[in-house]
Amino acid sequence: AALPVSATDFVFARLSVELGFVGGVVMLLIFSLLLWRVLRIGWHSRDLFGLAFAGGVGAMLLFQLMVNVGMVLGIMPL
Repeated sequence: AALPVSATDFVFARLSVELGFVGGVVMLLIFSLLLWRVLRIGWHSRDLFGLAFAGGVGAMLLFQLMVNVGMVLGIMPL
């Protein structure tokens, strides 16, 4: 089942169609690892600014991931 217009669709939808369920799960695991590393860097920073900056970057990544995947899965409105 191909996407009707795959060039204009969401990245997660296109990746899941091309690589299947395993590819989608691997992508989510990679994003989880990236988020963990960003937060870990923030926790190990010497000052409050480093912690806040890493927390902000992590929050932006998590929000974008949740919005993209949530809309593809149909649990969030487009």
